[in-house]
Amino acid sequence: MAEGLEFFISNTLRVYILILIIGFIIGVIREIITPAKTQKILSGKKVGMGNIISSFLAVITPVEDFSVIPVFIGFLEAGIPTSIAFTYLITAPMTNELAFALFWNVFGCKIAFIYYAIGIVIGFVGSILIGLFKLDNYIQPLIDKNRSKISHDTGNKSFKNIIIAAKDKSFSFFKSFWLYILIGIGIATLIQGYIPSDQIIKYVGFDNPFGVPIAVLMVMFFYINITIALPILMIFISHSLPIGTLMAFTMAVTATSIPELLILKRALKLPLLLTYIGVLLGLIILTGYLLNLIF
Repeated sequence: MAEGLEFFISNTLRVYILILIIGFIIGVIREIITPAKTQKILSGKKVGMGNIISSFLAVITPVEDFSVIPVFIGFLEAGIPTSIAFTYLITAPMTNELAFALFWNVFGCKIAFIYYAIGIVIGFVGSILIGLFKLDNYIQPLIDKNRSKISHDTGNKSFKNIIIAAKDKSFSFFKSFWLYILIGIGIATLIQGYIPSDQIIKYVGFDNPFGVPIAVLMVMFFYINITIALPILMIFISHSLPIGTLMAFTMAVTATSIPELLILKRALKLPLLLTYIGVLLGLIILTGYLLNLIF
């Protein structure tokens, strides 16, 4: 009982503090590099260098509440190559602050930054592969263009206003997730002792060669996003599952969950959507296996 209470309190406090700090730092960067500036930076860039720039920009531009979809559509409307727009679309949700904070809390900053780096690499490679299929004609007609326009706020604010805005956004982000985090860690604390380790390890542990794809496909068959998946991820962590399996599961949740795909369906027709899913899942699973070999 005491051990479970300590697990709950220590993990909750650490994740809360990390989210506030990380949210503030990223908030400052996002106030300086706005979506409008991102679009301006990417305009005229060719495939290759444009993809590299797009993947790094995706880490520091807003993606809350699926806003990555309107930004993605805005890029397409601005004439930015489809492959470069896909780099942003893939990388932005995969480099998720909540997942980053959780990995930092449990494994330290090295693993957390590896998670971010992998998201950037998958975003770059995945978008290049999707571009090779030349499926530009399978982008949905953009009828209601007002929904996808990017704000033209130039981001020219004073340092004081930037700090205030970043602080407000950090607290706003925290307010939208604190309860889910509390519930998620609470559920993980309550049930981790009742789920046999051998059953979890049997399906997604080192000994099962299909452990990584099973963990990834769990996301596809259950209607979950990162907040709902938090208890599952905490249970996986408590049973010392391989790093690669944990990261593959987390990336699949943030980039290919049913809620994400349903919104993405508004922008992509089925052939392109299926290509997106196939390429992304393939890269995530491959990455999971490679990380399990390394770690």
